[in-house]
Amino acid sequence: MSPDLAGKLIRIEDVLAALAGDCYFPRRAAARYLGMSPRKVEGLGLERYRVGGMVYFRRSVLDRFMQAHAETTASTTETTGGLRSLLQQARRRALAAEKNTQTVGRKE
Repeated sequence: MSPDLAGKLIRIEDVLAALAGDCYFPRRAAARYLGMSPRKVEGLGLERYRVGGMVYFRRSVLDRFMQAHAETTASTTETTGGLRSLLQQARRRALAAEKNTQTVGRKE
């Protein structure tokens, strides 16, 4: 490797490690990360750090915030499954009641 490039190259392993690790985002970068406006991020009441007039947010704090507001498919499935089960039971009862009505009508 040439001496000119020795201090300028970054190893891909170092970049991946930095991306995977917890880091600090300036306010605007945190807003982009969450897909919100900087003002909205400021108003969330999240833990933040102020250094030299700049406001920073930890990535892990932003991730925990989003995770706390996740809509999981498990709860949706449970709700839908419970509703589906109730509808099936109601349908069975209605069919059974209809069958009983038809049977009683024939006997008379």
